[in-house]
Amino acid sequence: MPALLIWNKNKMFLIAGVSPKIKVLDDKPVLCPVCGLAQAYFKRIDHYFNLFFIPLFRVRKGEPFLMCERCERNVHEMGEEYHEWITNG
Repeated sequence: MPALLIWNKNKMFLIAGVSPKIKVLDDKPVLCPVCGLAQAYFKRIDHYFNLFFIPLFRVRKGEPFLMCERCERNVHEMGEEYHEWITNG
């Protein structure tokens, strides 16, 4: 959420804030536990500090979750457990 600071005395302004970015952790799709299609990816939402809308550094690392591209459902509880089940067959 960007914050705007304007200071009239010196004619200075600053636009800064923290914004989320979604990072795909694995490019290989896995089976979605909701719809059953192989269109789910492990993702993570990281938060970055922005200065003038340019992300400078990560301030918070998010928890991994499974998100299906087809049904757009998120599965947080089964992340590690589901990944082990899908790789071991």
